[in-house]
Amino acid sequence: MTDEMINEDEQAQLRKLIAFQKVALGIFLKWKWHFLLLFLLLGAVFLNHFRVKALTSVSRFEASTRLLFNPKKVPKIESLTEQQLLSILDRSSLKRKIADQVEMPVRERQCLVSEVGIKQERSRPSLFTLTVSSQTENGAVQKANAYAEILVEAYVAYRTTDLENRRIAIAAQRKTLLDQQSAIEAEEKTLKAKTGIVSPQEALLTLNTLISDQRRNLSALGVDIANENVKRARLEKSTGELAECETRLAVLGEKRRALEQETADNEKKAAELTAMIPEYERLAAHHADMARSVRALDEELSDIAYSESILRNDLRQIERASAR
Repeated sequence: MTDEMINEDEQAQLRKLIAFQKVALGIFLKWKWHFLLLFLLLGAVFLNHFRVKALTSVSRFEASTRLLFNPKKVPKIESLTEQQLLSILDRSSLKRKIADQVEMPVRERQCLVSEVGIKQERSRPSLFTLTVSSQTENGAVQKANAYAEILVEAYVAYRTTDLENRRIAIAAQRKTLLDQQSAIEAEEKTLKAKTGIVSPQEALLTLNTLISDQRRNLSALGVDIANENVKRARLEKSTGELAECETRLAVLGEKRRALEQETADNEKKAAELTAMIPEYERLAAHHADMARSVRALDEELSDIAYSESILRNDLRQIERASAR
């Protein structure tokens, strides 16, 4: 009983569907030319819309050009890496500058950033491809060449500022070293004033030579005094000659005492000079280090000046833009 009711329901729905199809087919056959005309009109509208959009599209023409980054190596100046350069060049502000150099419709100005691109070549990282879209072929070429010039100028400006900041830092460092040099020279001058404007080493060498001579003279005086004492012993019975011998002994003794005192003073000076030498050598070594550092900074300043003189050769447009 239940199965029969289900079959009757399905047959009723099938009869309704067939009836609907007959009505729809009748309407279509009656109005088929109207439907066909409507379809053709809608198709024409859509085709015209896409044609107008293609003709007025900013991306209708595309031009490309390439930049080569090949900085000359300078000993003390590190060049930018290709990745650093790309981060500097791929900025929206630089893309917007194209509008300042090329006359552009308002619509193109509004979508300028999205229509301009820079890409680093995978097989050759030092090569950058620039692509620019425009409504006209000539406009695309002009914008691509203008973009290349803008990027070159942006690199030059960035690198010039970078080198100038480096020059300022090095100049400040150089001034500090020169001030330190002056302080060391003042200390050296103070030490030399104690030694007669010569170095402690030279003064000590001269003094040691003098002390050696004085010691030889003392030895010679000792021999003379010994000889006079022997002579005095022989002349004890001769009053006149003995008096002369006593006088000579007194003179030799006084001479020896004076020479001993002078030698002792010189030995004291030699000890002071010996104690002074380490400090003088420290100052001299520090002064030499300062001089080397200043020379190195002078070389770096020279390299910076050279880098600035060849800066425009680092990044260059290797071909004029072409459209497609």
